[in-house]
Amino acid sequence: YGGYLSNPTDLKTLREGIKLGRQLGNRPEWGEYLGEEVYPGIDVQTDDEIDEYIKGTLHTANALVGTCKMGTEKDAVVSPDLCVIGVKGVRVADSSAIPIIPGGQTATPTVMIAERAAAFILSSALIGTTEIMMDEATEEEEDRPAVAVA
Repeated sequence: YGGYLSNPTDLKTLREGIKLGRQLGNRPEWGEYLGEEVYPGIDVQTDDEIDEYIKGTLHTANALVGTCKMGTEKDAVVSPDLCVIGVKGVRVADSSAIPIIPGGQTATPTVMIAERAAAFILSSALIGTTEIMMDEATEEEEDRPAVAVA
């Protein structure tokens, strides 16, 4: 579990979160929107069953960001226009360009990054700016790693 359940309170906290979610989700105020529980499902009721559900579904793959940090700092790999610094004609158009983990899910920011990349690519194709921007790299920028693997 990647160390996430190494503290005994980890499992208890997650279990109590499921129970609280159920209490809130079953409130009559939901009215016509109230449906049947999908996860973990109505068959998972006891603490042991909930614990097994948690152990069987726990993962950390929802916020993978920052492996190709975008920015203007010395450790940035991608420029603000999503070009890989020091490499002509290569852009990063996914969540790896997000420099820090956001406070929420990464799907919407990733779509925004992809849309901006498309706009940059179309714009540079129309006016030929990609070559100019990449030719302006300083010696300091050329010393930085050019590619980070996502």
